[in-house]
Order: sequence, then C-alpha cells, then structure tokens
Amino acid sequence: MKQQQLNQHVKINFFLKFLCYLKTFLNEKQPLFTLNNMYCFTKKIIRMDFVLSNKKFPIPTICLLFTLTIITQFTQAQNCAVNAGVDQTICVTSPLNLSGMVGLPQSNPAVVAWSQISGPSSVTFATPNAVNSNVTGYAPGNYVFQLSNKCADNINATDFVVVTVLPEPPTSLAGADVTQCSNTPVTLAANPVTSPNVGTWSATPSGGTFSPNVNAANATYTPPAGSATYTLTWTISNGFCTKSDNMLINVVSPTLPVNAGPDITLGCGGSCVTMAGSDPGLAPPQGGFWS
Repeated sequence: MKQQQLNQHVKINFFLKFLCYLKTFLNEKQPLFTLNNMYCFTKKIIRMDFVLSNKKFPIPTICLLFTLTIITQFTQAQNCAVNAGVDQTICVTSPLNLSGMVGLPQSNPAVVAWSQISGPSSVTFATPNAVNSNVTGYAPGNYVFQLSNKCADNINATDFVVVTVLPEPPTSLAGADVTQCSNTPVTLAANPVTSPNVGTWSATPSGGTFSPNVNAANATYTPPAGSATYTLTWTISNGFCTKSDNMLINVVSPTLPVNAGPDITLGCGGSCVTMAGSDPGLAPPQGGFWS
C-alpha cells in the first residue's frame, strides 16, 4: 500500500512540475494563459501532492481538473478578440475612417488603441482610443494600422489593417470648344494619359460615336444628325481617383433658303444702295456675311 501511494505521489509530482515548466515556456513565448503560481513552488507542490495522495484522487481526475483550468484560461484570452476591419484602397483626397471591433471580456477600465505601424507619413487619429476613428495626414503610399484591445487577463489582443492611398491622376484637359454644321465629324484633342491612369470620353446628352474608342484622347466624335449642343467630358481615372474637364460641340444648321434680295441697277457710279438679303433673325453662333 505504501509503495502504491508513493508511486501515485511521484506521478502527481511529475505531472504538476510538467505543468509548471509548460507555464514558464508558454509565458515566455506568448502569455496566452496563466496557471496558478501556487503550483510552481516546490514546497507547495509537495503539499499539494500530499493532499491529493491522501484523498486518493486518481491521476485522470487531476489531469481533467488542470485541463479544464487551461481550457478556461485559454478560451478567455481567445474570446477577447479584436478586428481592425477590412483593408482599404482610397484616393489621397478622400476621407479615411478606420472601423474596428473588439470582443469581451476586456480589462477594467477598457484599453483600446489605434497605432500606426508603417507608412510614408505620420498620421493623426481623431479618436485613437475608440474602435472607430477618422484619420488625417496621409500621403500616397501603403499604410499599416494596428488596433489593440486589452483583455481581462491583461493580454493585448491585436489586429492589423492595410490602407493603400492612391495619388491624384493628372489634370484633365478636354480641349477647345467647337462649332460646326450638323453631323460633321470632330477630331478631339484631349491630353493623353499613361498607365495606370485611363482616360474616357462621354457625351451629354448621350448620342454620337467615338472612333476608334472612348479611351482615345484624339478620338473622332461624330454627333447625331440635327442641331444641338453636346458636352463632351474627358475623365482621367486610376480606379479610385478621378479628374475631368468639359468641352462643347455646338452643332448648327443655317435656316434655308438664303435670299440675297432683288437685283439692283445703279444709274451712275458712286451711288449708294441698300442690300435686302434675308435675315431670319439668327442668333450667335450663326450669322450672315456678304462677299
């Protein structure tokens, strides 16, 4: 009987010491959970061994108790999660808002904080200790931000979000306004762009065709038949940032017929005469002239 108790005592002692070594190793690597420090002093280990041995607790029962302790502590740390939100791509002129989430149980008082890990410029958080914060002071480039949440066991849970800030595209220049007769093709003269920027023509009101395509800066635009004024817009975009400029195409159709008036016979040289050409009251940009 004594030999059996001694063997049980040795097994318990070995198991408890193993847990202490495991605790020390994990706490040095990453403090995901902690074991009660009372098990990590030799005298108290022996005292605990003695109590367990005398009560004749079987080894499986002890293992179950410690396993439940470890699982409980580990679960508490994992429940205190943090989510910094989804990665973003924005234009340098657009507002930036970081929106995160934190889990429970948190420390008391709660400690939530945004911080900048990397980026081409130092930014300012409007509310650095809130899960949602506006950010200012960013320049084109890639940024990494961290959201941390202090858990009830004093473990900091963290998550990261990447924000890509794109520069503005070059200034858009659509070209000079044009006035012409109906349905006459117009060669456009917008400023060309290079990758990753893309230029695109559009017409308001819609109609007409762009040749060879709407992305050619010097496309030929053929307006629909009839008189109208079209606004052509040349938009340059990098996928998130845009700049645009407008030009006008005035399509006019002179009123017909044009009548120069009756013939006139002058009695002598140097006499004055009044011409009687037709004047339908055309407004600019239309007008008539003699030749």
